[in-house]
Amino acid sequence: MDNLILIDTSVWIEYFRKKNPVFNQINELAENQQLASLKLIMAELIQGARSQSEVEVINDLAEVATILSEPPDAWRKAGTLSFDLRRDGKTVGLADCYIAVVAQAYGSPLYSFDKHFEIISESIDILLYKAKK
Repeated sequence: MDNLILIDTSVWIEYFRKKNPVFNQINELAENQQLASLKLIMAELIQGARSQSEVEVINDLAEVATILSEPPDAWRKAGTLSFDLRRDGKTVGLADCYIAVVAQAYGSPLYSFDKHFEIISESIDILLYKAKK
């Protein structure tokens, strides 16, 4: 599982809209077998789908991306992270905390456009993927 890049919901949305440079970047990562995702991210994408055909495309993600399994205590760690951030005056949703905790557990860079992950990276050691332009 070396060199896997965890692709967040915000990036997948841009990819499905065929927006460049994201579309080309994800295709390149797919060719290099570097795509990773989570069941939670797939669920978020399905929730936002506008048609059954979009749901079917999302369901096919498992054919091109490695679906990372849940590390032990991931939800507890995500809850603790969310609590700590909130105590510091930073509101970050539990789902984003979970995604960050999983990325950290696997040592996978996280590719996202969500600014919450920059806030999270100030509290825990996660790698944020910087795509080539």
